[in-house]
Amino acid sequence: MVFGFGKEVGPVGTKNANHNGDVKKGEKPISSGIFGSWNSFQNGQRIKQQPGNTKPEGKDQRNLWDRLFN
Repeated sequence: MVFGFGKEVGPVGTKNANHNGDVKKGEKPISSGIFGSWNSFQNGQRIKQQPGNTKPEGKDQRNLWDRLFN
């Protein structure tokens, strides 16, 4: 989730979102301050889970083109 000046703070719960994580049109998300988890998957299986208030570990596996333009 992104707040303020485009700073990503990780997976954070939102007080005014529905069960899909959508906020009503015209409203700004209100952070609950409760962090979820970063999940890492390999071949469809979760291999690692990290606290949401940390920077995820691991290397970006995308090629240069995708890192620059996606």
